Amino acid sequence: MLVWSFYLSLAKACSKNENPPPEEECPDKDLQEECNKNCQIELTGCRLLCESDYCLSVCVNTNDNCLNECPCAERCPDGCTNCDHPLCADPTPAETYIMVLRYTFADYYYYTYESYDSELMEEGTYDHRLYNPYIISGDGSKMVEATLVCFEYSSPSIACNIFDGSQTTKTYSTSYGHYYGGLGLYNGQPTTVGSGPNKILRNVETLTPTGWIELEEYPVAQYGHSLIGLDDGSMLAFGGFSKDGFWESVSEIRRLKDNKWTLVGNLLEKTSKASVLKSGSSIYLVSGDDKNAPTQRIDLDGNEISNITVIAYQPQGAVERPVLFETTFDRCV
Repeated sequence: MLVWSFYLSLAKACSKNENPPPEEECPDKDLQEECNKNCQIELTGCRLLCESDYCLSVCVNTNDNCLNECPCAERCPDGCTNCDHPLCADPTPAETYIMVLRYTFADYYYYTYESYDSELMEEGTYDHRLYNPYIISGDGSKMVEATLVCFEYSSPSIACNIFDGSQTTKTYSTSYGHYYGGLGLYNGQPTTVGSGPNKILRNVETLTPTGWIELEEYPVAQYGHSLIGLDDGSMLAFGGFSKDGFWESVSEIRRLKDNKWTLVGNLLEKTSKASVLKSGSSIYLVSGDDKNAPTQRIDLDGNEISNITVIAYQPQGAVERPVLFETTFDRCV
């Protein structure tokens, strides 16, 4: 059983000046917000792996250091000027690609930010599957990369485990099954939406330091959507299978913000069981179970969708839940 503690610091400040001057605007506000969000994600992951109060205190100290290194914080008061934070480095170079691994890892191909190139591995080399992986970091003493893997392939699809690269640790299970419910970040916390296809559930749950709690239900009976968190803490759900559409893929985009779901737009192509990756100010929605297997780029202006483009169709047809990551071309896998 994980042990959790909460730390609350209260401070009172007195000033004779009732109208203090406003703080200067951060010249790299977007990067500052992204950095703060990354620190929150690392803190969440660190706490998940803790089993003692000492471990939790290390997590808090590590988070303080993380925040202090962000643009416009203590160690980088002038934003990215004279700041060596990785977020202040030059943007992703043009030769960077998005690698797409099919769910059996039997073949792969690359995407640039505008189109794709195809490479084929030897068939049958691997047969490993990852279902709805969500990456978290931290073990309480030093930061390591770990993976939260949830929802077993068979009923009841409620289990979650943490894999740190060498061993697996069981963590909190959800109250409801979330087969094909996916995982995304909502307010910096892992969140899952619905379930299907045998029993369609609209329950939404988010992981807190003490376990999963319920949020507002998803407004329609769907499953197989793709989830991703935005910098303002809200979460987008793309596509999915709709019961009302006789189990056809849909194009709806919905946002969860302030525990309320709203319809914010539609994709250019219907999709379901796709994978999603955010790079810079764009979101890439790759393949899925739909016969057209589109790859769509969703451009953002801040936290709002500004444009959607279909950049390619899969060279080998539908690919359910491919694994995505940014890399250079011809990387050995």
